[in-house]
Amino acid sequence: MTRLHKLYLITWLAMACSSPSRSLGLIYLNGRAVEPVGDSILAMTSEGARGLVLYDLRSNIADTIGTDALRHPLHVQQQGGRWYVSDLGDAGQPEIVVLSW
Repeated sequence: MTRLHKLYLITWLAMACSSPSRSLGLIYLNGRAVEPVGDSILAMTSEGARGLVLYDLRSNIADTIGTDALRHPLHVQQQGGRWYVSDLGDAGQPEIVVLSW
């Protein structure tokens, strides 16, 4: 085995053993973070919307959830079947609202 073959094999093994990178990086829409869920749903907050906007990429349908719990949502993160949304209450105090399905 030549030196070039050994170098190639070591490089290939190092790349194969490294942790995989996320396929989607951070996505922003109008300065607000968009949270991808799986490969078919995007969750986002929108200025003026009192809820969490879910956009289904397969059907091109947008729906709003949490309108009764959210006042001024800013950021959303999905984890373990729950949505964690940073919100500003009516008096301007920061809150975290947890939505589950």
